[in-house]
Amino acid sequence: MVTDGASTTVGHGRLLPLVGNRRPYQYDVRLPDSQRIYADTPEDVIAVIVGGDYAQLVAAAADLEESSDQDAIDAVRIERVRLRHRHADQVRLRLQQEINEHARRDHSWDTLDPAERQQLESAADPDGTYPVGIPTEQPMINDSGSVDTVWRGMWFTKIQLVVNTGDYMPFSDALIPESHYAEPDSDGRLVVVAGDPNLVLLDISDEVAYLNSLQTCGYAEVTIREVEQPDPHFRRISVPS
Repeated sequence: MVTDGASTTVGHGRLLPLVGNRRPYQYDVRLPDSQRIYADTPEDVIAVIVGGDYAQLVAAAADLEESSDQDAIDAVRIERVRLRHRHADQVRLRLQQEINEHARRDHSWDTLDPAERQQLESAADPDGTYPVGIPTEQPMINDSGSVDTVWRGMWFTKIQLVVNTGDYMPFSDALIPESHYAEPDSDGRLVVVAGDPNLVLLDISDEVAYLNSLQTCGYAEVTIREVEQPDPHFRRISVPS
């Protein structure tokens, strides 16, 4: 990790480190606080972001690729998930605090009902609980094919709710909140907006998913470069003999 994250243009404030003096690293990841990571795999990027024993766990997983010791393989996988979950919780708190503060400044906070405010405040509190949405009775088709109802956690307001997938099934018994945000169309009719725009999802299922979600939520800025460097400037660099 280096601290040139404030410099965005190559050659103007930062230089790309080379692998074997031949090519740049595939992943160029800019983080908050002017930090930047150069790596060749998403596993290595997440190892630096998460820290602790994560790099050793990635190495252990590589050593176990040809192993038949399923218990050891599972132990390494579970520990990696646990560390991603712990890191995602820190990011969740930070993002929710920023979202809540912005909502207070632009007065959209004033449009919330008490239950919605409680969810957002608890989600931004290090001693609070992870968000489950507003319990709402929803229709469903039961096993006999008839319409029934079930209670689900829903999120209706435009103010975003940050969720860490490690808090929900299959990692726990809790169900992840469902987005149900609606806006008026050109005729004034309320239409549910597709794509869950009022949920910020931190997906810890694997390193690729987690890195993608960190980029989507704005925590990380990710540039991926081709292995075969197309720039002739890099192609003609050779290793000294």
